[in-house]
Parts: sequence; C-alpha cells; structure tokens
Amino acid sequence: MSNNSLFLSNLRVIVAASICDGTIDPSEFKKIQVFIERESKEAATSIKESAELQLESAKKDPQGFCERVLQDLSNATMPLAEKIYLTNSAIETVRTDGLMLSEEIKFIKTLISKLGLTESLIETLHGKWWIIDISPTKLN
Repeated sequence: MSNNSLFLSNLRVIVAASICDGTIDPSEFKKIQVFIERESKEAATSIKESAELQLESAKKDPQGFCERVLQDLSNATMPLAEKIYLTNSAIETVRTDGLMLSEEIKFIKTLISKLGLTESLIETLHGKWWIIDISPTKLN
C-alpha cells in the first residue's frame, strides 16, 4: 500500500472509530487533526483536502461511513503490519477522551475481524484494550 493510501485508510479508520457513536468527541477530533497535520506536512495538498472530505462525509452519515470503511477494509489486501497499525490507531484515538463506549468497542472488534486479525493478537499488544484505567487521581 502506498503512503498516501495508508494515510487515507488510517484516517478513515480513526474517523470511523471516533464517530461510530454518532459524534466525534472534541479530544478525539483534536487527535485526528494532529494526525492530519503531521502526515500532510510533507505531502501534497490533495491529501489534506481528501482528509477534509472524509471528515465531512463521516459527519453527514456516521453509520454509513463506518459501514463503508469496514466493508472497504474487508476487501483490502495489506501486510499484517499495516493491519496492526490501523487497529492501533483506532484504539489510541477512541481512548483519547478517557472513555471506551460500547459503540467504539463494537466497531473495533468488527475492525479486528474484518482485517482478519484475532482478538488475542490485539490483546497481546494492548492488554484489555477496551478497559480505560480510572485511577483515584483521575476521579478528583
């Protein structure tokens, strides 16, 4: 997969993981913006424009966007490292707000399945990724 294709695939995954509950949390949106800025710094302007179009599409039809992303990924051929990269990005993005909503968990579990990965592999990398650690200092 080319760098531009991987960027757009990753962008679509993190947007879908963030919006699968109907809205993108402000902290998740900020993480997405940082990703776009970092990745498009040295790339063509068309990447940034494509990123903005993806975000607009996701906001217009969150559920449809998520379904299209998952369908496109189930048909994609990519190396294991890229599949893990996409999954890691999705997990990191939705954890940004300190919550792991049931819709986000369902989306990521479906993503793992569509990419042909096993949940045990992802657990090896992230532990129980669907649990957000709430330490006593965070409750104050």
